[in-house]
Amino acid sequence: GAVQRGGAEGGGGAEGEGALASAAGGAAAPSGESVGPCTEIAGTLGCLLPLYDMMEHRCGQPIGWEAGGGGVRFRCREAVAPGEALHNNYGPKGNGELLFTYGFASAENPLDSVEGIVVGCRKGSGRAADELHAARLQCLAEHGVPHGEEKEGTLRIGPFSLHEPLPEGHEAGHISHEARGAVAAAAGGRQGGEGEEAGEEEGEEEEAEGVLPRLLLFALQVIGMDDPLAGPCLSLDELDLLRASLEARLRSLPSSEAADAAEAAQFSREGYCAAYRAGQRRVLRAALAEVAVLEGSADGEAEGEGED
Repeated sequence: GAVQRGGAEGGGGAEGEGALASAAGGAAAPSGESVGPCTEIAGTLGCLLPLYDMMEHRCGQPIGWEAGGGGVRFRCREAVAPGEALHNNYGPKGNGELLFTYGFASAENPLDSVEGIVVGCRKGSGRAADELHAARLQCLAEHGVPHGEEKEGTLRIGPFSLHEPLPEGHEAGHISHEARGAVAAAAGGRQGGEGEEAGEEEGEEEEAEGVLPRLLLFALQVIGMDDPLAGPCLSLDELDLLRASLEARLRSLPSSEAADAAEAAQFSREGYCAAYRAGQRRVLRAALAEVAVLEGSADGEAEGEGED
């Protein structure tokens, strides 16, 4: 059950009621006194407070902690009406991390992600193939793209994480500023520093990233490279490879979507797993929609070159 502000749930007697009421940020406590400002406590010291495990997690819920005077104060940093549930915040975690770490998941979690996306290609035979393989490895290493090489020369690039654009206020985190510049430079055929300077001079804003991370798209360009001198090149073949991989991942999810929709509303192990799978489907479909747009653009460019 949820812990309520000023309610009987979760608090025994006046002491418990007062502690929970003081947790409610700018809202008035039962005594009528408003709660003062809270000092943030940072550090690595952990503290086990079983009471707060009774609160439901809500992604993005602003909370604060204050320690001192022989106690700990927990605050919801927004107005909470009497009788409403107080929410905890386990941090910016998708359902995968919530489920496998804490044993629950949230419906429509905006931080859901699909992990472990890997792409690759096989090494050909002959001198030209060796030169191309070496150029691919050099390109991946220069731009910090995770990759590995198997004994027979098969190149595996990744893993990559897919997630929808994060809500305002959350850190993107999974792609550095330097990596973004490197990908833009490779795609535009110019040095990253020059491109960044030109963008700053012209006042251009960096294009927002979608579900497909730029490093994954750059990896596909490296796979599509057929001439070391020409550099990375993205074609329909590489996009077809990615689409097939995403579709296979979507088909591999157990249980039907209709069955999961019925289970997801329940606060049970089955319901939490269904909520996790629903998030996987949502992210994968958003990624497939982006692939379709890229395929349309690549197909249009190919037709234009054919007419020329």
